[in-house]
Amino acid sequence: MSNFWYALIGIGISFSVSFVVTLLLKWDEPNTRNSAMSESTQTLTEQEQDTTISFSQEMVTPVTVHSIEEKKGEVFSPLIGELVPLSELPDQTFAEELTGKGIAIRPQDGRVTAPFDGTVTLVAKSKHAIMLTSSSGIDILIHVGLNSVSLKGKYFDVKVVAGQEVKKGELLLEFDMDGIQGAGIDLVTPVIVTNTPDYLDVVPVQVKGVIPMNELLLLTVC
Repeated sequence: MSNFWYALIGIGISFSVSFVVTLLLKWDEPNTRNSAMSESTQTLTEQEQDTTISFSQEMVTPVTVHSIEEKKGEVFSPLIGELVPLSELPDQTFAEELTGKGIAIRPQDGRVTAPFDGTVTLVAKSKHAIMLTSSSGIDILIHVGLNSVSLKGKYFDVKVVAGQEVKKGELLLEFDMDGIQGAGIDLVTPVIVTNTPDYLDVVPVQVKGVIPMNELLLLTVC
């Protein structure tokens, strides 16, 4: 019977959650119904009633334990800085989420670290952007600055190469904040889940305020 519930989870977590809530509400009622049973239900023995209630509880338990935890992925902040919703960015590619969902950070320090354990999949020739894939399959783009490709690598010092395995918090990139801003580049840095369509949703943990480096930033939900 547990396989039946896991199959329901695969249909979509939103349907599963509402279905489970309905079941939980229904199975909270047996005591009330048992106090005013109809003549037909009175034919059940006490042993049969106990078996029915025990069986229903076994069906519900796996869904409530596994439906969220096994479908959640975590992305930690690769920078320290002020959070900025993508919708507020002047670059429409990011603002309209054409590259995927996520959030931007206006950095307060010129360092970028790995947002999870995973593998570096791409380092831009102009050094301003790095892509990584987590051990659970989340693809992330960290794009330092808007239109920063025009700097052609100036002010950026990349510490990793494509194909390199990294641990959460490991240094990926250093950049000269004063030099970049002096060149007229907006330093706001989008952090994007580029395989957003693989998930039911990508959710920022918070959308305002200053986030420390390595603090939980995004959740992916199947």
